[in-house]
Amino acid sequence: FDYMLEKLGERGIDKSEILHTAESMFHVQRDASKIALVCAVRSLFDAGVELFDIQFLTEHLESMGGVEISRDEYLAQLATVRDKAVDLGGLTPHW
Repeated sequence: FDYMLEKLGERGIDKSEILHTAESMFHVQRDASKIALVCAVRSLFDAGVELFDIQFLTEHLESMGGVEISRDEYLAQLATVRDKAVDLGGLTPHW
């Protein structure tokens, strides 16, 4: 992770501009990570996030609204949202 932050920094992207999430394969309660993902996405979209990169579309993520887009489409969408304001200070959890 530190390597990635260093490389992004070389490209002018500060670590404060990055939100990194990952779905854990280790859990106590079945499907808890799925509920957490839905809650996180709803809360982040309410805060102004417009693009949520899931990296790899699975059947499960597709069932929750995930869509696969081309690299060119992703970069075009990223260019339109990159400089938009996001207010994480008022983040409200959606349960």
